[in-house]
Amino acid sequence: LGLGSLRVWADERQKAPLGELYADAVEAFVDVPGCESLSSADGVLYLAPSKAGAERVEWPKLISKSVIYSFTAWNPHGQTASDAANKAANARLEADIDNLRLKPRATWRCFGFNVKEGWREEGFSLAYDPAERRFALNEVMRLASR
Repeated sequence: LGLGSLRVWADERQKAPLGELYADAVEAFVDVPGCESLSSADGVLYLAPSKAGAERVEWPKLISKSVIYSFTAWNPHGQTASDAANKAANARLEADIDNLRLKPRATWRCFGFNVKEGWREEGFSLAYDPAERRFALNEVMRLASR
């Protein structure tokens, strides 16, 4: 699940199932700087598709003035992995994020989940200045290719 410019690439056979999958999915940002008033008591900001006419939210500048990429090393290539393997993969991803050449303006933990389908995947979100979008996308794609 991502809120940035990174698109999910899929062939025609995959587009419909992916759309259904993400229609009921929720993205959760954990301990986002400046988002305390929008977050739950435990620091989680939940994001989900909204219906037309839903109340507009005044986003803090970190969210509204950034390009945000959210991604995970959980269940690589859609293959279910053990909890231990997923945690180890995400630990490696976190180390790679710490060593990025182009440092994001903020980084936080996130997770995506779908209650109906019973899945949850831990990950990370990186916020970049929009002027860095092209370079940030290169960094994110480099991480994704590992």
